[in-house]
Amino acid sequence: MLHIAAWPVLDGYEVVIVDGSLAATPEDAHRRVLGLRGARCSWDDWILGYMVFDALQCTRKVKRDPGHETFIDGWLGGPT
Repeated sequence: MLHIAAWPVLDGYEVVIVDGSLAATPEDAHRRVLGLRGARCSWDDWILGYMVFDALQCTRKVKRDPGHETFIDGWLGGPT
């Protein structure tokens, strides 16, 4: 996430990273994201399992805020 955040930072935007795995509960992480009112956009990134479900729940809450763009991304590791 840090390497992706570099470009908006260079353009003068403030970037806030909320790591749901470090929050006491998923709801705490969701509250942090929802507390960023006026944010230009949010990006949910996930790997597998519960992270997919949690990202979907958080995204649905954020989408209720009109004018807030949301990007959803997934990563599946595999042989290359």
